[in-house]
Amino acid sequence: MGCSAVFQLPIDTLADRWSRRGTLLLLCAVTIAGAALLPSLAGSRLTLWPLLFVWGPASRGVYTLALIELGTTFEGAALVADNAGFAVMWGFGGLLGPPLVGLVLHGTGPRGLPAALGAIYAMLFLVAALRRWPAMAR
Repeated sequence: MGCSAVFQLPIDTLADRWSRRGTLLLLCAVTIAGAALLPSLAGSRLTLWPLLFVWGPASRGVYTLALIELGTTFEGAALVADNAGFAVMWGFGGLLGPPLVGLVLHGTGPRGLPAALGAIYAMLFLVAALRRWPAMAR
């Protein structure tokens, strides 16, 4: 969690000065790469901790970018309603995600966790890459 706090400002700055879409795609790519590397780097603390130092903030930075997108796309009552909808969907993900990933783990073993996380972020990457973004979202 501490790493995420350290990376929060650089991620936000990158999104503001470069591109929110580009930053989202970059964070998804780093998260996918981290998921792919995790099984081979997990055997050594020398390689695991640096991976987790970068991988955790990249995966959590997506949440921040989603909130930034909400705040710049909507205002007033629409912002309140959409933020509530976002929170409900986040809750559904938190409720349904662990059992579904647990099923993957049951069927594939320990390597199923990074594979499932990588697949989730790969889907997000595709949606973000193919989505039409409003002009203000850069």
